[in-house]
Amino acid sequence: MKTKVLLLFALVYSSFLSAQVPLTNYVWAPRQEIIFDSSGRMISFPSIYVLKNSDLCFKVRVPMGMLTQQMAALKKRLEVTKEFLGRPGVKKAYDCFFGALSDVYDFNSFYVELDNEIKRLEATTICKMNKSAPMVAAPKVVADKKEADTSGVEKKKEAPDKAPEGALLSKAIPVAGYINAVLNYQYEVEIYRGASCVKKIPLHAVLNECEDNCVDFVYDCININDLDCKSCSGIAQQRVGFKLVRHDPLSRVVRDWYNVSASDLLKKMDETGMASSRKTILGAIEAGAKETDKDKLDSKIDDLKKLMPWFISWFWYTGGELTLDPLSVPAKERNAGINERINAIDKEIAVRQPRFVFLDSVKANIEKSVSRFEEFDRVQSALLEDDARLKSLKADKARLQAQLKETGDVDKLRTDDLLYQGEMVITKWGNKNPQKQFDEAQDYMAIPQQRRLLRKVSEVPEDEKVYILIQNVSGGREIQVDEKRLNFDDREEFTALLQEQLSKIDFSAIAASVGPLQSFLRSFASEKAMEASSYGDGADAPGCLEIKPYLEDLQKKIEAGSVSFPPSLKLFESQVQSAPRFKTVMKLTGSSSGTGFEAPYRDSISFLDVTKKDSVKTLSKTYIKVGALRFIQLAAGIAYNKTPATTTTIDTAGNGFRVSTSDNVSKAIFGFKLYPFKNYNRDNQIIPRYFFRRFSAFAGFEILRPLNNFYIGGAYDIVPGFSFSVGQNYYLQTRYKVENNTVVNTSRGYAKSGPYYSVMVNPVLFVQFVKLFFK
Repeated sequence: MKTKVLLLFALVYSSFLSAQVPLTNYVWAPRQEIIFDSSGRMISFPSIYVLKNSDLCFKVRVPMGMLTQQMAALKKRLEVTKEFLGRPGVKKAYDCFFGALSDVYDFNSFYVELDNEIKRLEATTICKMNKSAPMVAAPKVVADKKEADTSGVEKKKEAPDKAPEGALLSKAIPVAGYINAVLNYQYEVEIYRGASCVKKIPLHAVLNECEDNCVDFVYDCININDLDCKSCSGIAQQRVGFKLVRHDPLSRVVRDWYNVSASDLLKKMDETGMASSRKTILGAIEAGAKETDKDKLDSKIDDLKKLMPWFISWFWYTGGELTLDPLSVPAKERNAGINERINAIDKEIAVRQPRFVFLDSVKANIEKSVSRFEEFDRVQSALLEDDARLKSLKADKARLQAQLKETGDVDKLRTDDLLYQGEMVITKWGNKNPQKQFDEAQDYMAIPQQRRLLRKVSEVPEDEKVYILIQNVSGGREIQVDEKRLNFDDREEFTALLQEQLSKIDFSAIAASVGPLQSFLRSFASEKAMEASSYGDGADAPGCLEIKPYLEDLQKKIEAGSVSFPPSLKLFESQVQSAPRFKTVMKLTGSSSGTGFEAPYRDSISFLDVTKKDSVKTLSKTYIKVGALRFIQLAAGIAYNKTPATTTTIDTAGNGFRVSTSDNVSKAIFGFKLYPFKNYNRDNQIIPRYFFRRFSAFAGFEILRPLNNFYIGGAYDIVPGFSFSVGQNYYLQTRYKVENNTVVNTSRGYAKSGPYYSVMVNPVLFVQFVKLFFK
């Protein structure tokens, strides 16, 4: 039997070691799929346990309508540009201006291709877009009659009458880059260990499931083991931080477009010296703005040839305006200039609108008289002219007002949206950190909501450190997690329930009752086994004098100090992030002012809104019951001996010789259970949470005659407070030497009688049980 007991404990211990493989070698680990919606709100959360080899899988679920709106915003910009450039005066001025300065710029071809691109955007859905397009196509335009081949050797080429179809457009409008920014670089996850960002993950749109109303932005899962944390402190090693960042597609493209186009312009300017080039360009603009002679104007603006690629590359962003500084730094001065132009438009509208109303009423009266046809025709022409001009003025005003909100805010262009800033705790061998999570977006509802899982974070042993995580906390809200220790009786639920039933019954002493109980049981035993300008319609003029108003506009901006020129490559050298829209609030429980609570205890937890220090508000409450871990537990029960030993007793009192026999088939026993992995009383289910905490070694003795029978074996708690034990029974054996019916010598010793089987409960419950049924 001894060998069997040793083999049993060897099996239990080896099973324990093999069961710890997931926490040491990390063969198994839950996949952490964290999903956000398009606003940054978390809709799928980390699991209760995040292991060191868990895969982190991030996903953003974006409505198809949002992506469609983003593409429509680009199309709208191109339409605004097309409308402005398509005005007769503007088109003629630009066609002459670009044609005079370069042999390769055919403004009409550019305009046609702009129209074609708008039509292609109208006909293309999100799911048909090429998400593998390059981020930004360099806005470089060939400015002379030479071009470099792939080897870098320049060779002459005849100047075409027109620019190659589509070539100019593909280099002057970042359509491919914008699509790429929408589908490939809009969302990014930054992963932190400690204060260091160790990984940046761009999330890409999955376009093969477009029948859904949403598009998922995903990336390959990242294993926590692969995230470097060699320099992390002790606390940082236990945690993984993450940020969900949204890069506004327009802002990202503008930043990259600016760097590429500015680099190209600066390179050209540096060929003749930066200061000299700047002086020449600004002088040409000033001279052109003042010149009224066509021939002299053409010669003076010849020095603007270097600006041709720059002008064209920003038409899509400025709505077709010529600009030295598309971002108009500083914004305050830029806005002053725009407001001045809006005021001028308002004054002209104020003059034309009453005239339009008057002419319309005159026209209505003239229609009644057929004889006044010529007069009617003159009024009709004037009315159409005023109507067209009013529409043009109102369109210019709307565009300028939009520029006040969108263009020139460099800080906005430099700032990425921090949608979520979160954190999670790692569980590893010897350091189990369950996460009890709540969702502010769902009125602080617990996550997860399944009772079986909630039990893992509502009642825990003292060696587990529970972290409170409040997810989706609004970025501007300050939440404090307040704790209060309350007393907690961590008795076994099995014992507590039965005691409650037996508590009202009065019992007599147990000693006289144990014998009948043993007799009753002698014969049997039991067993139990995861979410512009306002210009363009002026009168025709010979030559390129039509460009003069636009040069005057540029000169006004320069004189007003609202232009930063030449461009600076340091403008977007670094980006910043906004305050988080949502965040995780984390708190390690079980401590108050740095002092740990002593188990067992009930941790009463309150979530307090302390955003306003003078008005603290309780948002929600929860609790955690923390049970003590014990190496030793007392147990009492009935032991059944499969091969009972017969004990013979000889009574020689009064010179008599009376022989009696008894056996140990069933005995009431009491003893100690020794738990190698410590016992946790609150693991109350038949299927255990902590399997190996149910095993113990048992050592006990018979209650009525403690020295007569000893029991040594192993035990398993079916539930805490109710266990089954098997082992070896050792009984007290008395040997008599009898001669002539006289006991001449007596010796005593312990011997094995065979295996025993026992059902045991808490001794307090056992006493109550015996008193009730065996008085």
